[in-house]
Amino acid sequence: MDTLSALHAELDPRSSLTEPLPLARHLHGHVGATRPTRSPCAAAINAAPALQDAMRQRTTTGAGVPAFCADPVGHVAARTEQCLHAHNQFLQIGSRIRAAYHAHLTRVLRRLVTMAPHINSLDPVAQLFEQHEHAVRQLVLDVAGPRPIEVANAAYTPELQLRILGLDVHALSGRVLDLGCGVDGRLVRHLRDHGVRAWGIDRYADAAWCRAASWPEALLHGDRRWRTVVSHHAFSLHFLHHHLNPSSGRALGYATAYRELLDHLPPGGTLAYAPALPFIEQAVDRHRFAVAHPTAATLHVAGMEIPLATQIRKLVA
Repeated sequence: MDTLSALHAELDPRSSLTEPLPLARHLHGHVGATRPTRSPCAAAINAAPALQDAMRQRTTTGAGVPAFCADPVGHVAARTEQCLHAHNQFLQIGSRIRAAYHAHLTRVLRRLVTMAPHINSLDPVAQLFEQHEHAVRQLVLDVAGPRPIEVANAAYTPELQLRILGLDVHALSGRVLDLGCGVDGRLVRHLRDHGVRAWGIDRYADAAWCRAASWPEALLHGDRRWRTVVSHHAFSLHFLHHHLNPSSGRALGYATAYRELLDHLPPGGTLAYAPALPFIEQAVDRHRFAVAHPTAATLHVAGMEIPLATQIRKLVA
């Protein structure tokens, strides 16, 4: 089986292509929320009897409860952004849009707290639901436009990621960083299970040995002492996206982070990523770095033929 076929055959069955409800449903007509019969929680439980135990446990001991209690607005806003990026990881949520949504959530939560002791009818709650539905519709419109594009995300097994990147877990030594490790940091966990000192960075990371942070910003201000840096369909995929969409204004930031990653590798250190970045790899100093493609497979993107993955090994400081 060739590598491209393996990409489809070996997708982790627990988390293959995401199938969230399309963003466009929020822009056309009523989202479809059912008017609660007694209370929002009771209506949700009644609508899904099989989930009653799990819902009760999550609302009393779930990991998200402390985060919500510490910062309700920030927590709900972050989860909303995570949902948007599950549909399209390239969406950019600017500071103005984020501030407007935070202000909306603040008003809604304050209103709920104020009315809670005096609720005699569900009409005020229903009105708040309608206001929130309108705000979510406006958020989708501001971020994704009137015709949202769905971009499938996939979770790959650690074994397949290493295979595509041309890395042998038993040959890795020193500190390893996984850029874009995902929420659960499965490659980081896999490497640690094999005795590799691995860490991860992802904007939604929520796992041991992983830090929630955005890159490339995190790369320019964080710890840079890495023997090996890996990134499967994360850093280079976003770099490629912004290179092909210069209006985003973020390509330069990725180029700067790319240079910093190479400069801070120790001699013998490796930067391995997929997909390849031929438009910038041609500028890499071949006297200091060896550039190789671990597989002959290629991708066709915007009229370009791009190698599936790249390994760059530092030869001299």
